[in-house]
Order: sequence, then structure tokens, then C-alpha cells
Amino acid sequence: MPRAPSPLKRAALAALALVVPAMLSAQQDPRRIEAELSASLFFGNVSQTLATMRSAFEHRDSSYALRTEGRFTYGETEDDTRRSTVSRRSWIGTLNLDWRPYAASSQFVLATVESSLEKRIDLRYSGGVGHKVALVRGERSTVDISLALLAERTLSAQSQTSVPNPDALIARWSARFRATHDLSERVEFRSETFYRPAVGDIGEFTFSTTTTIAYRAASFLQLRLTLQDNYDSEARARGARTNNEGELVVGLATEFE
Repeated sequence: MPRAPSPLKRAALAALALVVPAMLSAQQDPRRIEAELSASLFFGNVSQTLATMRSAFEHRDSSYALRTEGRFTYGETEDDTRRSTVSRRSWIGTLNLDWRPYAASSQFVLATVESSLEKRIDLRYSGGVGHKVALVRGERSTVDISLALLAERTLSAQSQTSVPNPDALIARWSARFRATHDLSERVEFRSETFYRPAVGDIGEFTFSTTTTIAYRAASFLQLRLTLQDNYDSEARARGARTNNEGELVVGLATEFE
């Protein structure tokens, strides 16, 4: 009988199913499409592999900007007995609609849905409205900040959890800082940070930051080094090993317009 594909191969096939339709639509529409595949590998006493697949679609003009993005992460860890376990398996999808994106300030709506094995999240979804202010907008640099109010619900993957009212709908503030800078014609820097405390309880919060250095090897191809760090103050209460998790991955990305 044919051998079943490994979980990592199944993850790659799922990523292709996400990316290929985007590539085909790019040939029919002059809007911007992004596709990226990143990975890291550690070996020795403990072997670990991590792969991240991401794709995004964006339409932007003077009246509105619409962006959707999907990301899937899968990781396996092998101990000194050569036993492999799934250490990371998560996916997230986001949608952002920004009115008058080229104005100094603008309003937007956003929605997010995600799932995470390592954070013990069966399903988390949120949506809300916010306001963005552009601090810097030049040919080589952009900086903006935004503040939004979200409604969020998290369904825990654990039947036993110490989180009070784990499935309750809560309100969160979402503060974002975003910056980009072209270091040269081929090298660019991107940084995006979110801080999302619960309304009325700043001790319950999520924090995430993503920093990317990209080198443009060709007009359609970039080599990217990405550092991502995530903190969820309620993760351990849901049964996760730690509240904080980070990753450093190297990948290839392509863009179509």
C-alpha cells in the first residue's frame, strides 16, 4: 500500500492550496499578491523543524484598501530517543478594510480568526473598528499608529482550564505600531507590534511583534529573515507550557501585482 504523507508534507500541500489560487488570480487582476515559505531547523540532542507558509491579497486605491492574509505554522520536535512530537500547529486569518488609506488619518474595520495547538486555542475570533494616524509617510519610510476596540471570544482546546468564563465574549483594546524603511534599493525593514489588553483588566493581554529584514534577489523574489514573538497572558491557564513563544525563520517570498 502507498505510504501516507507525513504531517509536514500535508502542511506543505495545504499551503500550496492556499497560495496557488492567489497566484492564478494575480494573473487576472493587477492587485497585489504575496506568497512566502519560511523554515528553521535545529539538530543535536534535540532536533526541531519549523515551517511557516503565508499568503496575502491586497487591493489599494484612494478610496479604500482591503487586505486579507493567511498564515499556517507547523513544527515537530525529536528527542534523544528519536521520538517525534508535534510541537507547533497553528493557523491565523486576518481581514482589514481601511477607508481613505492615503489620508493622514483614517478609519478601519478588522477581523481575525485563529487556532493554535501550542497556546491551547481551539478557536479564537475577534472583530472591531479603529482609527489610524500616519506619523511618517515618505518615499523610503512609513510609520503609523492605530487604536481599535475589539470584541473577542476564545474557545479553549482543553476541557479543564483555570481561566474564569473561558468561552465568554470580552472587549479588548488593540494598539498597533507599524514601521517600514527601505535601507537600500534591495534591502527593506518592516516591523509591526500589537498590544491588546482586555478592557478593564490590563493584566489580561496579548502581545505580538514581527520584525523582518528582506533582501530583494530579483524583481519577483525576496529572501527574508523574520523574528516573531507572541505573548498570551492566559495561555498557561488554558494548559499551555508557557505564555511566551518566539521563532526566527528564513524564507523566500514572492509578490505579484
